[in-house]
Amino acid sequence: MRIEGNNKIVFIKRSGDFVPVGCLTSNSLSESSETFDTTTRNSNGWSTFLPDLQNFSISLEGVQVNNENLIDISQLKALKRAQVRITWGIGESFDNIEEQGKGYIVDIEDNAEVNQDATFSATIQGWGEITTPQEALGVNLEEFLEDGEQNLIQP
Repeated sequence: MRIEGNNKIVFIKRSGDFVPVGCLTSNSLSESSETFDTTTRNSNGWSTFLPDLQNFSISLEGVQVNNENLIDISQLKALKRAQVRITWGIGESFDNIEEQGKGYIVDIEDNAEVNQDATFSATIQGWGEITTPQEALGVNLEEFLEDGEQNLIQP
């Protein structure tokens, strides 16, 4: 089953409700983990490591529109300038959020080329962890990590 980009909408919570970020043409969620090297006797000369701190960012690109039902460029700028920690969500609709978290808008670009639609881009730098509603895994996390023989697979 294909998942279309049209089904991955970015929302920002405004007055307690998730509101779509206006007229996005693309968005991406990027995660990474810092690691630290480890040493084991059985590595046979191969490097080993363990993951440590995790972080994420969300990149947004879109066409500027004036619509009170969307988060527009002026609101994104205001949130960035005021250094407001936001709550974001990604999903098919405001009542079907697949992942959510908190973050700060740390980068914004307002583009206005002659005879073209005005566009924008922004980056949300994650703060804390990403949460996923339990139903997104299909089962709870312990059942998801169970190996079929009543043993939990250790992350």
